[in-house]
Amino acid sequence: MPKTLIQCDFDDTITYKDVSFILLDAYAGMEWRDYLEKYQDGKMSVGEFNRRCFSMVKASRQEMLDYIEDKVRLRPGFVDFVNLCRGKGFRLVIVSNGLDFYIGEILNKLGLQDIEHHASETQF
Repeated sequence: MPKTLIQCDFDDTITYKDVSFILLDAYAGMEWRDYLEKYQDGKMSVGEFNRRCFSMVKASRQEMLDYIEDKVRLRPGFVDFVNLCRGKGFRLVIVSNGLDFYIGEILNKLGLQDIEHHASETQF
């Protein structure tokens, strides 16, 4: 019997806000929103959007993680949802346009580091 796969977005789905937008507002100034408009109009891919916007950020990985620590709120019931999926034998995978470093860190802090997730790979 085929296994059930559940794919879930991260930013604005598991979290209340888009974490990458929080970081860009803090570290890239407001110029990044010009690229957001181009991306939303279909004039730029998500990969190009991430590359251009995050190239403006000069903060370290740790600085950004420290900055978002008290700003990211998860939707209520997410951990219960994970446990439900596990209990039913469903494979839960996070597929996100966000960045791998903060998604991994947030999941880690929740004790959910074993959740498979795919996101934009970051290099510092």
